[in-house]
Amino acid sequence: MSSSTIPQCKHLCVLTNTPTRLTSHSRRASLQQFLQSILSTSSIQTLLSLDFPTDLHPEIDALLQSLARKHPATDAPGAVSYDRILYAWRINHDDYRGAAEVLYERLSRLTGHAFEPDDDTLLDAYLMLINTLACCGKDEGWILAPVEGQGGPKRKIVTLEDVRREYQAELDRRSEIVQGRFAFGGEAMDVL
Repeated sequence: MSSSTIPQCKHLCVLTNTPTRLTSHSRRASLQQFLQSILSTSSIQTLLSLDFPTDLHPEIDALLQSLARKHPATDAPGAVSYDRILYAWRINHDDYRGAAEVLYERLSRLTGHAFEPDDDTLLDAYLMLINTLACCGKDEGWILAPVEGQGGPKRKIVTLEDVRREYQAELDRRSEIVQGRFAFGGEAMDVL
């Protein structure tokens, strides 16, 4: 065990051995400090290999979700990708629908960006989401996704079939661009 792991172990011992002495606020603060410490000095495999008590799983999930929302994904070298960590945590705990929700949020952020036809980032995001929803089981491949609108935030059901249709539409759009056919001003027309 490395010397950097020892402080992390002290936090884990406090969290797991004295649950009745800690208030919920101090327990959550200790857990958050522990998670941030382990994620800044170790890999996701270290986090996933730890045998947390099951009563801590919802708190860990909520903290990881909070970190993922505070720190949106970035491709900067050395940056911690909390959405990928949350995805891995949920997959590791067989929460495929929760993992799909993380991927859908990432996909929603990506669809607002322009990509070159040979950049597969968006297509890879679609495929990951399709595969994760397929792991939910027959007729269980759906998530509740946030929808921005008047009157406050709302949610809609997004099914595996919806995502497959969006993926196919993206493939068709890219094919049209590669073939030199694309729309101007919202009207579909061929360009000679």
